[in-house]
Amino acid sequence: MRVTANGHRRHSAAEWRGIIERYRQSGMGITEFCAQEGIRVGTFELWYRRTRSAEHRTGQFVEVKPLAALGGPWAVEVEFPNGVR
Repeated sequence: MRVTANGHRRHSAAEWRGIIERYRQSGMGITEFCAQEGIRVGTFELWYRRTRSAEHRTGQFVEVKPLAALGGPWAVEVEFPNGVR
């Protein structure tokens, strides 16, 4: 955590990930948790959204073996979460 010239505390992205993990384990609401931690609700919500979108971006490759019975060039169809095929 860094303190700026005007006295505001600044957390790194790694620190925010830890704060958000503590929130998830706390069982508290956002307002209550932020009051306990001394964090502004708006700032917490911003970092919470950033963390969630980063979690959704992480993916992995999965091997897909085509079914021999189908044959042809379109033996495998991929559907993305947004509905695109």
